[in-house]
Amino acid sequence: MKQRTDIIAQGALAKGRWFGRPDVLRKTPQKSGLQEWSYEICDCKLALETKGTTILQLSLYTELVAEVQGHFPEWMYVVTPTEQFEPEPYRFAERN
Repeated sequence: MKQRTDIIAQGALAKGRWFGRPDVLRKTPQKSGLQEWSYEICDCKLALETKGTTILQLSLYTELVAEVQGHFPEWMYVVTPTEQFEPEPYRFAERN
């Protein structure tokens, strides 16, 4: 993340007993403790409908990435196997 990589696949995140490997960490131009950029979570699912457990999982990943970058991302995304593979945005936090 500190190397400013645009896309990180299967990046390991951990804090205490919590651990996760989101499918994709995507760089955004939002400022954070990393400097002029930050990362948001994108996770790919085989189900066509996003379940509540998926949102909980992404929320954990978002909290873990916030721990690393010193900033909570505003959005997190689920990619389902639709024709265009368009990410579904879910708001995690309002901007400060």
